[in-house]
Amino acid sequence: MITDEAEVGIVFSALTLVSVIPAWVPIAWNHQLWPKLGRPVIAVTLSALVQLVFVYCVTIGLFTLDYSLRFAAVGIPCGVLGLVLGSKGSVSRGARIAVVLSSSLILAMWLLQITLH
Repeated sequence: MITDEAEVGIVFSALTLVSVIPAWVPIAWNHQLWPKLGRPVIAVTLSALVQLVFVYCVTIGLFTLDYSLRFAAVGIPCGVLGLVLGSKGSVSRGARIAVVLSSSLILAMWLLQITLH
């Protein structure tokens, strides 16, 4: 039987993974964009990975939601870095929008998790 905490963890994990997809789509379609989009996509992905680790640790009971600020101290700057680097790239407008969208969604997820604590 899945507990309520596990269900919430699954939902948050899925939302986090879905949030990163827009940043990776331009690179999946055009591998030549990697040199130009690599740094912002890595920053967004790192923020998402930190968030996934946090959600997993809360789900298994290793940490409580009170630790969200400590994890967010790493995740939010990575998300902001992805936002800034993605908005100032020399790639197509659509690719920049995709990275900015992913960064914004990840930052919104961080703010939601901080608020829940």
